[in-house]
Amino acid sequence: MEAMIGLDVGTGGSKAVLLDGEGRVLASSIEAHRSIAPRDGWIEQEPSEWLRSATACLRAISEACPDVTVVAIGLSGQMNGPVLLDASGNVLGNCPIWADLRAVEEAREVSDRVGHQRLVALAGKPAVPAYTAPKLLWLRKHEPELFRGAAKVLLPKDYVRWHLAGHLATDPTDASNTLLFDIREQAWSQEIVSALELRLSVLPDVVPTVSQAGGLAKDAARATGLPAGTPVVTGAGDSITAAVAHGVGSDDAVLCVLGSAGNVSAAFDAPVIDPDARVHTGCYATEDSWIATGVQQAAGLALQWLRDCLRATGRPDLGYDELVEHAEAVPAGASGLIFLPHMAGERNPRYNPETRGVFFGLSLQHTVGHLVRAVMEGVAFAQRQSIDAFVELGIPISRLICAGGGAQSDLWRRIEASVNRLPVGHVTLGDQPVDSSAAGAAVIAGVQAGAFPSLEHGAGLIARADQSVLPDDADAVVYEKAFGVYLELSRSLSTPFRALAEFKRNAELAPGP
Repeated sequence: MEAMIGLDVGTGGSKAVLLDGEGRVLASSIEAHRSIAPRDGWIEQEPSEWLRSATACLRAISEACPDVTVVAIGLSGQMNGPVLLDASGNVLGNCPIWADLRAVEEAREVSDRVGHQRLVALAGKPAVPAYTAPKLLWLRKHEPELFRGAAKVLLPKDYVRWHLAGHLATDPTDASNTLLFDIREQAWSQEIVSALELRLSVLPDVVPTVSQAGGLAKDAARATGLPAGTPVVTGAGDSITAAVAHGVGSDDAVLCVLGSAGNVSAAFDAPVIDPDARVHTGCYATEDSWIATGVQQAAGLALQWLRDCLRATGRPDLGYDELVEHAEAVPAGASGLIFLPHMAGERNPRYNPETRGVFFGLSLQHTVGHLVRAVMEGVAFAQRQSIDAFVELGIPISRLICAGGGAQSDLWRRIEASVNRLPVGHVTLGDQPVDSSAAGAAVIAGVQAGAFPSLEHGAGLIARADQSVLPDDADAVVYEKAFGVYLELSRSLSTPFRALAEFKRNAELAPGP
């Protein structure tokens, strides 16, 4: 039997999936790797940890299915974090990953040097600390010796692939999240690179996502137990491979993820860029395709926070199902209770790390059910802001595809349907829980190997879709009014949020008693 491996080098660990030509999951594995937080807001990882966890995952797959012929290995990985290599290929320091927020000043510097509107027009997104370019400027300023010694900069999946197959390159999806890439031309932007006084020579070649990146090297073969020469496929960033696995791009569907964080994504065949940067545009997995995304920093995390608070009152066994039962008893609009879900700051439509969560309109009549429902509705309102931006940009939308742990809730899907006035489908991958990014990487490998004629075909084999939930007309009317209050509340709180952040900074600096 022939099959493909998808390998995702994620934030918390590496995951691998073995997928056959019928879309069946034959085996999967996961291996954690550690993060380092030397200071508040700093999150680093050692690239050697990625190699260890990735190798362990591949070996687990090879040992689980020794009689399967692996025809290709596809790569996926966390995005944005720069890995500096010297001329001999040695790693220079740890990697500040996407979640590392130290480069706040450098993000402003990127915007000032290039110009905010020009940067958005070229790169498809504004400068925020999560992207690669601000991190490089921070390293240049604070680690000048390391930075001067860098002969090449790689992204996480590309570093692992280089060790597997000796291929020093990246793909358009990862490149387009660096802020150094012209997403229309699908090439490094000499204009941006020059404005930031960086060297074009340190950036890797950019090759198609669906392309062979060499064969498995002998050392990697011995470490993983897989045959030397096994084709290794370039792959894509983890958010892109997850979108591939869920069938984004197969029709006018928008992926709506209700995980710890939330996001909405739409793919299209023209470089649609929002000049107001309410959604961020990058390259998609197939040539001449793009994807726009809006991120909600806390979706399921907000509901988890509420559950944990209630558990602390003497209900350690309190689960999500019971919370949702309480919310089911509450009418649409939560009896006038509005929730802003920005408990970890706001990414889209306006980047603001100082924004925080808010319950607005609390009264003595409100119960736990109202709190739960308001959280679910608040996340849907935040996602609607990005979906409305898609519509204004002319991106056709026929339905939403809900995925992630929160999408298992029928109530949350009904709320999303009525808030957005769109049918909502629920997609799961395979007959057993499987990592979507690794599954998407396996689909990409399958297309390169000829096992699937297209990404859409491969995704269609693994995606299991439930019957769609339709909007409730009466609820939709209520939500339209509540959404108006939500927008007005969001706009009016920018100054108080700034004052609150300053208050917190002063309180943290104040000497103790």
